[in-house]
Amino acid sequence: MFVALLQGFNAAVDDDFKLRIIRF
Repeated sequence: MFVALLQGFNAAVDDDFKLRIIRF
């Protein structure tokens, strides 16, 4: 369960990072 939560958080950060690159 903790691993799934960590993966979900990692995916959210990765998506935010991609959005920032696209916006930049």
